[in-house]
Amino acid sequence: MSGSAEEPRGVPDRRGFLIGAGVAGAAAVAAGTVVLTRRPGGPTPGSTVHARRVRRVSDDPDWSGWDGVGTTRVVLDGQTTALPTRARPFRSHVEVQACYDAEEVAFRISWDDPHRDDLTAAAHRFRDACAVLLAPDVTDTALRLMGSPEVQVTLLHWKADWQRDLDEGRQGPADAFPNLTADYYPPLAAGSGDGATLADYAAARVTPWTPGLHVGNPLSEARRITAVEKLHAHGFGTSEHAPTQDARGRGRWRDGRWQVVLVGRRRPADPGEFPLRAGRDYGMAVAVWSGRDGDRGGRKSPSKDFLQLILEP
Repeated sequence: MSGSAEEPRGVPDRRGFLIGAGVAGAAAVAAGTVVLTRRPGGPTPGSTVHARRVRRVSDDPDWSGWDGVGTTRVVLDGQTTALPTRARPFRSHVEVQACYDAEEVAFRISWDDPHRDDLTAAAHRFRDACAVLLAPDVTDTALRLMGSPEVQVTLLHWKADWQRDLDEGRQGPADAFPNLTADYYPPLAAGSGDGATLADYAAARVTPWTPGLHVGNPLSEARRITAVEKLHAHGFGTSEHAPTQDARGRGRWRDGRWQVVLVGRRRPADPGEFPLRAGRDYGMAVAVWSGRDGDRGGRKSPSKDFLQLILEP
């Protein structure tokens, strides 16, 4: 199922694709967190996410193991700290679950969204997305705002259009404009009206004609291998593609609801990363983007609180 042909209500500005403004967007909350006891039968509202130890995590949103993992109802907020802003959240809350094994930690984020926006080949279209921010210190609430010059945070960012690329093949102009015809793509000939793909340019070693692919921009990859990008940040506007891309995940839209799993490694792979150890607590934030509303970059709905992530022994 492709996204709707309607234009988003936001201003179509592709520069906003930079995640720069960060997962958290409002003023930092007061220091300290409250640990809430999980209650059976439904999500626990609060600011603590308990990660349960399992034999092996899965990136499948329908994995049966999620049934035994506690759910936290995380309240969302607007983002008015950095441009592009969003005065009110897209949804009032998301549901968050977490588990871990010997090597990885996994998060499942679920939220209602009547529209599946995963086609971004047209310049005026934006993606649905979600992200998890991980920080080494839960007491330093300033880290919620994309880290600090002294402390690096790690982000796992799932993108609906990347998921579509994996599930249905790398999207291109013909997906957004079905009546498109092309006689010639320099320096490649495209016969029978078929457009040349990024993979065609890479195979012919003529990537200077596709600058994004030529310079290694992750948005321009000819072939997707994951729908989750790992990033590092030291504050607003500092997000950058991590040297080691060891995150994975999968998202599924069904009956007006997204369920997305993001999986990261527990052991550091790059400078500035920190280990995620059992029995310890860490800082965490989440955010969701609504493509239909023109969300991109800092225009998103972040968690209102700086969350406490506990890896249960």
